[in-house]
Amino acid sequence: MPDDPQELRRINVTEAFPFTQLFRSFRLAIHPNKLILALIALLLTYVLGRIMDPIWPTTTVMPSMVAEIGQNPDAAATSEIRAYISLRGGKAFCDWREQAKDACEKRQAALLVKIKPDTTPDNALELAKDGRAADDIRRAAANLARDAEEILEGVHKAIDEVDRDKQQELYEAYRNVLVAVAVGPTKRVATEQARTSLDLLAKQKGLLGKEDKDVKEAKDRIAQAVGARLTARASANARGAGVFATLLEHEKTTFRKSVTAILNLNIGLDTTPPTGLKAAFVDTLGGIAWLFGTHWFYGVVFVIISLLIWSLFGGAICRIAALHAARDEKISFMQALKFGGRKLFSFFSAPLIPIALLVAIGAVVYAGGLFSAIPYVGEVFAGLFWPLALAGGAIMVLILIGTVGGFLLMFPTIAVEGSDSFDSLSRSFSYVYSKPWRTAFYVLVSGFYGAICYLFVRLFAHLALNATHMTAGLGMNVDGSSYLPETVGKLDAMWTRTSLLEQGQPFYGAFSQYPLGGTEHFCGFLITAWTYIIVGLLVAFTISFFFSASTLIYYLLRREVDATDIEDVYLEEYEEELAPVTTPPAPTETPDEPQDQGDSCQCGQAETCQHAEPPAEDNGEDDQEDKPQEGS
Repeated sequence: MPDDPQELRRINVTEAFPFTQLFRSFRLAIHPNKLILALIALLLTYVLGRIMDPIWPTTTVMPSMVAEIGQNPDAAATSEIRAYISLRGGKAFCDWREQAKDACEKRQAALLVKIKPDTTPDNALELAKDGRAADDIRRAAANLARDAEEILEGVHKAIDEVDRDKQQELYEAYRNVLVAVAVGPTKRVATEQARTSLDLLAKQKGLLGKEDKDVKEAKDRIAQAVGARLTARASANARGAGVFATLLEHEKTTFRKSVTAILNLNIGLDTTPPTGLKAAFVDTLGGIAWLFGTHWFYGVVFVIISLLIWSLFGGAICRIAALHAARDEKISFMQALKFGGRKLFSFFSAPLIPIALLVAIGAVVYAGGLFSAIPYVGEVFAGLFWPLALAGGAIMVLILIGTVGGFLLMFPTIAVEGSDSFDSLSRSFSYVYSKPWRTAFYVLVSGFYGAICYLFVRLFAHLALNATHMTAGLGMNVDGSSYLPETVGKLDAMWTRTSLLEQGQPFYGAFSQYPLGGTEHFCGFLITAWTYIIVGLLVAFTISFFFSASTLIYYLLRREVDATDIEDVYLEEYEEELAPVTTPPAPTETPDEPQDQGDSCQCGQAETCQHAEPPAEDNGEDDQEDKPQEGS
């Protein structure tokens, strides 16, 4: 009889295609405990940078000289990081920085003379060299703005007496001029629009003054205030920023470029200058090189403290992801932090050990180079021991490749195995060099999937903020703002949302685009803070996704190299889960009371049960056997 045909009913996709396990990263990343841990670590790092920035001097920028002041105050300026990457450090960069510093000082002096004509050019240049010119420009702009606001306050009262058919147009013009004076020209109120609105107010009789002389004087004072706002903004652009602020802005731009490159599958390996992922990778490393090349002490302090923060919270996130991925168990917030605290030294030292090895080997090779500089003897020494220098260079490259490729495996190793930093380095280096192509494939799949998930979460946050603005604005915008009651609603004055199709603007909108009153300032501050928490949660999701995907990549590589199942994870008991065990008191038997035989029956009917054995009859034989016989 022929064998029955075998029918294939089911294919285990995860066994046939192990990389599909990486698609679990989104479900792991949105776990609330991971998001909270990532958000706390993010806030601590941000506060650390903002505290350190005032201590160190600001970075240098090369202000754009293409446009005159007032025409394009937001002209692009070359940052110090971009110049460092382009010039590759060294003497060329030092010369650029000196030239940029001189250009910034001259620019600040020219702006100070423009806003305060009574200041001599030499005195303005001295103030710029001392760093006081920017503060003088800001104070002068604020004083001119206060004078213009007093004039506009009378203009607002005069508009109420104008015919109603002209009021709406005049209110719009008044709004544009007031915004340009109090806040400065914005994306929604451009400089040219503010000037056109000012001309419209000047043409209307009785608004800026009754006499032509008064109208001209008021118009000039308002125009001077608008120009002062532009001058102050140009001064701020030419002043530079703190080290952390500069690095943060650079890395944010690099991240956006990397997401676009991943979605476009643009690797950019054969392009000059580099584009796509290659350019993003170069920019990321360039920012780090700039930090340690120009502000090395700042970089050491910031990196050590930041690494301590992320060793605690990042290790806790990896621990939650390890248990969630392997056993579908979710530990609490405090349990994860306790694990991170116990393994803090291992998490902290794992990335530092290969860096220390690189520094040590490099120092030995450097010392050999110094000794080789000695005439005659050093040249012979260099020729004889040059193979050792080549070996040192090769070892440094191996360590560098293993560190860069295995960095994402270090924290998951400790979280999964419960081991130390040396085991983390051993496994991460071993997996990267044993399965280099598989590691690269897993990283690319995780990066592409992560970019899609990031855009999805960003779109969700954008829609949520817009829905909140529209629904809350139906009520809050019934009343206008204190400065612009006829033209701008209260919520719109505090928070201007970004529409879904609007390009080139932050998805969370803009804040304080219009002048606000006292309580409006307080409400606007709280709305801004809560909105930025939503933005922080988006960044926290990105961080949580990174650690979750890294943990899954570690599980997959461990199964390929060590043939260990994904379910195999280090477990430990948590004190809060262990209930106190109490031993019940032992029952005491009373010798005078006979033992109830019915209690031993399983049916529970002691009196009528037929299963119980009848008590043995006492025939006295036992007593006779125990008693000694007489005469024996």
